[in-house]
Amino acid sequence: MKKEIDPVLATSARICDRALLYVYGLNIPPINCLELVLESLQRAQVQSMPLVMDELRKLLFARGILRKDLNSDAPILTSTPPLNRRSMISEK
Repeated sequence: MKKEIDPVLATSARICDRALLYVYGLNIPPINCLELVLESLQRAQVQSMPLVMDELRKLLFARGILRKDLNSDAPILTSTPPLNRRSMISEK
């Protein structure tokens, strides 16, 4: 008998996985990755990937992991170099 997967749980798991991959790619220690992602998931109430990522970026800026260049809207990573490059599979 094949188990049916709850679409809400599957979506939540996918959001969590993508947020973890994003933070992990910044060379942040694993325990801090989990803390940051958990807090961003709670703040966004796991509603959608863009909301979670917005909350995650706010946390990264607040903790000084990411900073914005004063002359640009683009975020600049303070961890470069080195940057732990990881590939992320795009959603279909």
